[in-house]
Amino acid sequence: MDKTEITKLKDKTTKVDQNFEIKRYCSFYLADRLFGVDINSVKEINDEVQFTYISHAPKVVRGYVNIRGQIFLVLDLCYLMGIEKTISPENGKLILFKTDILENCGIFIDGVGDIVDVRADQIEDRRKNRADKKLDIDRRKDFSQIGAGVCKLEHQLMVIIDPRKLPNAIEECVANRF
Repeated sequence: MDKTEITKLKDKTTKVDQNFEIKRYCSFYLADRLFGVDINSVKEINDEVQFTYISHAPKVVRGYVNIRGQIFLVLDLCYLMGIEKTISPENGKLILFKTDILENCGIFIDGVGDIVDVRADQIEDRRKNRADKKLDIDRRKDFSQIGAGVCKLEHQLMVIIDPRKLPNAIEECVANRF
C-alpha cells in the first residue's frame, strides 16, 4: 500500500452512521493477533526490512531503515508488549507514521490486514472493565501503555494502538528491561 492508496482511503475516514462516528483503522498482525492503528496516523506501509542494527540501542529498537533518502527509527512492538515473535524479519513489513504523530518512526509488523471501519461505540476500554481482576497484570500493563481500546469484529478482536503513546511506553520499557 503506497501513499496514494492511503490518501484515497483517508478521504473517507469519518462518516456518521445513525449518530455514531465511524473511524477507519489500518489493521495488522503481530504473532497471529490483530491490531489496528488509526489510518490518519499512517504515512505508508513499506516492504523494506533491511535494517541497520544499532548495537547500543535497547531491544525495543530494531534499528534504522533508509526509505527514499529518509532515515526512520524502527520499533519492535513484540518486544514492547512481551509477545513472542512468530515471523522472521525478512517476511515482515513496516508501518511508517506521519511526522506529526511520531517523527521519522515506524513499527515492524508481521503482516498487513484490511482497512477496517469501526463505530465509536464498538471500541471498548477493557482496562476499566477488568481493573479489579487479577489477570496477567504485567501483560495487561504492556498492552495498556499503547492501547486505545479493543474492538470486537466479526471473527476476532482487534486491539487498537495509539502511536502517540509509544514514546512514553518505550521510556518505561527501557527503564524496566534494559
